[in-house]
Amino acid sequence: MCQNGALFSRTILFALICSSLAGIFTNEWVVRLKKEADPNVVAEYHNFENLGQLHEDTLDDVYHFRHKELKKRHSVHRRDVTDQLNEHEMILSSEQDELLQLEKRSSRHKQHELYNDPNWKDEWFLNSEDSGAFVGYGYNINIQPVWDQGYNGSGVVVCVIDDGLERTHKDLADNYDPLASYDLQDDDKDPSPRYATNEPNRHGTRCAGEIAGSGTTVCVE
Repeated sequence: MCQNGALFSRTILFALICSSLAGIFTNEWVVRLKKEADPNVVAEYHNFENLGQLHEDTLDDVYHFRHKELKKRHSVHRRDVTDQLNEHEMILSSEQDELLQLEKRSSRHKQHELYNDPNWKDEWFLNSEDSGAFVGYGYNINIQPVWDQGYNGSGVVVCVIDDGLERTHKDLADNYDPLASYDLQDDDKDPSPRYATNEPNRHGTRCAGEIAGSGTTVCVE
């Protein structure tokens, strides 16, 4: 009896985990048709309602269909319906709409735990919420939610066409690629900036810091 009870508990737990990971799908599909197709005829044939063409100015022959019998929201990915649509001679492709859940942005406490750079409050281009000078995400590149999800740009190569780049900076040295770098101004392979006050050329360092900062405690100023 105990073994059956434990098995039942594990089954319930597994079911709860699976339900929490399940997506939420709608009764609507995005369908791309051949140019000669009549969207109303195609939709009616598959028991759909044609809601109209999507983005007529930028997309060719892409339509929004709504199924007449399926529930508006459900956890079942109806691949069978998608397969039936894709078998139609007038349909090039189709995809069921899925609702994506937006995650709440990190709290200030969490941000300070993750980014303990002493210059963090001044880096409004990364963090306008904590900088004070510019409040809100409209003034920065909104990178924190991406970092919080574990994305770090590993394996991506970005070329910055700008002036001097401080390649030995603690926050850049690990990600600096000398084979992909060149100083077009001085015609050599060292893009290090000049620090003369009358003719500085260090803006490239700031741009590279936003793109390839390694996440040390000393971010590029």
